[in-house]
Amino acid sequence: MLLLMVLLTLKVATCNFNNNSSHTKLNALQHFLNVYNVNILFLQEVSIEDFSQIYNYKAYVNVGTDHLETAILTKNSISFERVEMLPNGRGMSGVYHNTYFINVYAPSGTNKRKERNDFYQNELPYLFRTLPSQYILGGDFNCVLNKDDTTGTFQQSSTLQELVKN
Repeated sequence: MLLLMVLLTLKVATCNFNNNSSHTKLNALQHFLNVYNVNILFLQEVSIEDFSQIYNYKAYVNVGTDHLETAILTKNSISFERVEMLPNGRGMSGVYHNTYFINVYAPSGTNKRKERNDFYQNELPYLFRTLPSQYILGGDFNCVLNKDDTTGTFQQSSTLQELVKN
């Protein structure tokens, strides 16, 4: 009997696109994907739906009701199953080889702390309801769990801490 074990290795990255859809920014994105050989890229603050100029990648874009877009770009060889999107555009997920990939764009700023906590407590858990044993969570959390993780203002979120713990 021959037993083959295949080890799946993927490079996953995240980037806040900052609502910039200029030709220069898209060229820089293509260069980044090529240089670092990224397999899956989480994007936040996306202001375009068409990523066809990014060669060799497929785009899953969540426009959302609040125009707070998130997107996930995957190499053409990677095809997500069960893509799900939060209606407001602040989160999305897809499954590849029984691993969930979850992209997050949380509300930012001290004035939106309540909104951010509500997002972590009431909206984001929707994407976790049927998780397999493996998942990768990435994106723009707009807060940190540990003061050592920032050089700027320490925006801690107890609801994010609870979500990660659970």
